[in-house]
Amino acid sequence: MRSYDPVPQWWFCIILVSTILSIFSCSYFKKQLQLPPWGVLLACTMGIFLAIPGSVISATTGMEVDRYDDLLSGMRNKGYIGSIKRRTREAMDGCAIFWKENLFCLLEGESIEFKGFGLRDNVAQLFVFEILDVHLD
Repeated sequence: MRSYDPVPQWWFCIILVSTILSIFSCSYFKKQLQLPPWGVLLACTMGIFLAIPGSVISATTGMEVDRYDDLLSGMRNKGYIGSIKRRTREAMDGCAIFWKENLFCLLEGESIEFKGFGLRDNVAQLFVFEILDVHLD
């Protein structure tokens, strides 16, 4: 199994400070943000608990799981469509986006490979949508 370098302590300090600043911002800008301070804590907690299982599996097995096709087949039944841009190396991941087909019309889409700019092997997608004039009952 591969050995990972220890995470520097200052990373945890940055996360703590950004969480405190987020809670302060939510308290100070209540009307503009419309997110209660406990919502930030809930979002952070959910992120931690949802990220840990996948991270442990990926770290212990050395494999990354691609779930895009599974997600898309299930979401098509609910009226969603999606797009994915996979990374260029062997990794089975990338950047995916889903949208409700009857609410949004895709006007333009662009995929970006950061490797082409001399950066690490990562990808992104940029889309422009038009909101369809749909009256929901």
